[in-house]
Amino acid sequence: MFGYLLWDKPTRVRAPMPVYGSRPGNHFVVIHPLEDKAEVKVNTSTLGPMPMTISVKLSLMALRGYRILMVLLLLYHVLDLAGVLAQHGR
Repeated sequence: MFGYLLWDKPTRVRAPMPVYGSRPGNHFVVIHPLEDKAEVKVNTSTLGPMPMTISVKLSLMALRGYRILMVLLLLYHVLDLAGVLAQHGR
């Protein structure tokens, strides 16, 4: 019954790409990133410092301190597991 589907050569049908601006107002067009137009890259070497508020600066400093603390705790744990640190009360 379905044998002809397995032996026939499959045909590849592809709808033409829609032209920008030709879609109705209640539809969205999904475009794969590989088929999209390439965007212009920004040269970051010509940019100046980013303006930040005091709260943003404090948050970033707190995040940096937390990251440093976690790295120090990880280093302590690794050294403790390796037996490098003195064993107090064990």
